[in-house]
Amino acid sequence: KVSACGLTLVPLDVRQESDHHSEALDCITKHLGLGSYLEWDEESRVEWITEQLQSKRPLLRAGTWNEPGNEDSFTDAARNTLETFEMISEQFDSSLGAYVI
Repeated sequence: KVSACGLTLVPLDVRQESDHHSEALDCITKHLGLGSYLEWDEESRVEWITEQLQSKRPLLRAGTWNEPGNEDSFTDAARNTLETFEMISEQFDSSLGAYVI
């Protein structure tokens, strides 16, 4: 039925551990040469995330975490989190419910 109707029959709630988000952000900042997100104080984290959310450019190209040469930059948990975001971006707005962290 999913292949015939898609997932848009009911809103999809997505749930993920907050530690996975922090780990993904840490991998991203290290990959970009900005240092370790996990070592930043709370004020620096909030300031950086706010700047990124206000920017119109993507932080990373989709799939960067799977490109050859980036294997050591992204952990399995970070890849999973980024792939979850990629999947979410491909859905119709009406097919998404809550995103629980």
